[in-house]
Amino acid sequence: MKITLIHASYGRPTQQMMTAWKWFENTSGKHSIEYLLSIDKDDPSDYPDSISPKQDYIEARVIKNSTNTSVAAINLAASMSTGTILVVISDDFDCMGDWDDKIVQAVEDRTDWILKTQDGTQPWIITLPIMDRVYYDRYGYIYPPQYKHMFCDTHITHQAEL
Repeated sequence: MKITLIHASYGRPTQQMMTAWKWFENTSGKHSIEYLLSIDKDDPSDYPDSISPKQDYIEARVIKNSTNTSVAAINLAASMSTGTILVVISDDFDCMGDWDDKIVQAVEDRTDWILKTQDGTQPWIITLPIMDRVYYDRYGYIYPPQYKHMFCDTHITHQAEL
């Protein structure tokens, strides 16, 4: 199974790299991981042009794009992803050990799903989606593209509940 980590970042290259390495280090090593870093071309920060994880089961790409919102940057990276499972992470989204196994175990053999997770702040709302390819393909985006900011969390939570 291939899992794609979608990471949009702006202005925080050190935090982005620390977050990425934490996710890389905390995989079980049983799944193929695709890491997509989506950054704006106009970000003056010093982001790398490429990332080389030390694990051979992790493929990482840096996408320099002309988006101007995190919603657009995440949706663009998702459109380029190849994983069966898509996981949106942020510069300050932590993970537990063997996070990849825990996601696979939580959804078992189901298809067309979005996983409701706790981000430590919001008890009921989906703030960083984890979904399968079938769910993503039905809508063609992770966040509704008409939103400019992350205020779409309530929208995607209610959409998932329906």
